[in-house]
Amino acid sequence: TALRAEKIAEPGIRIKDNLVGDSAPMVLLRNMIELVGRSSASVMITGASGSGKEALAYAMAGTFTFGALIGFINTSQQIYVGIYGLGAYFPLAFAGMATLMALSSFLNARLVARIGMRRLSHFAMITFTAISGLWLLLSLFGPIPLPVFMVLLYAAMFIFGWAASNMNALSMEPLGAVAGTASSVFGSIQTVGAALIGAFIGQQFNGSLTPIAAGYFVVGLLSIGCILIAENGKLFGVGAEYAGADPSPDEAR
Repeated sequence: TALRAEKIAEPGIRIKDNLVGDSAPMVLLRNMIELVGRSSASVMITGASGSGKEALAYAMAGTFTFGALIGFINTSQQIYVGIYGLGAYFPLAFAGMATLMALSSFLNARLVARIGMRRLSHFAMITFTAISGLWLLLSLFGPIPLPVFMVLLYAAMFIFGWAASNMNALSMEPLGAVAGTASSVFGSIQTVGAALIGAFIGQQFNGSLTPIAAGYFVVGLLSIGCILIAENGKLFGVGAEYAGADPSPDEAR
């Protein structure tokens, strides 16, 4: 995209003080802008095509996914105590879910090296959405027995651990030297966005499991949509830097 230099360097603004980053490319960029900023020359800004789109799309997928978790937290007591009458056993049921999520994160650290972030997170997101769809379908036919609900919830939250952490990592992957700054910005956006999504899901509670199941299913679909945007309509791929790499000895065998 060609940008007029005078739009980048307005009078009275010091470019050096408004660009983030101290790497060698950023220093070179500052010097070049200072050199041409006061002229009428056109400036062509180049970079990896689509990297911003990919980062933002994965960040939004992480926001939707995190929103589902916040939505369940908002309604967990009403579900465990109000619907199923667990009473004093509610903390144990909630802790069981948290334990599975911790185990999922631990396994993710091992699986991601073998399978890859994209393949693992795409599989996890599709599975999460499928489980949520089944949960929603069952809830439409009447009350779900506690054992069936626990299996569906625990399965969804176990797979959630594979999806959420990898979405955040994938959103940072294209940003390279500014990943630290981007992480802070995306973290703020995801926290606020997920809180709003979770609050909306929580407010839909009507004494049944249908609203939370529908919330999980919809955010799953939205997350898959974001992934498709980031990956140009393709799933289960690998990063651009690995696309043409030679197979490892294990893969060759």
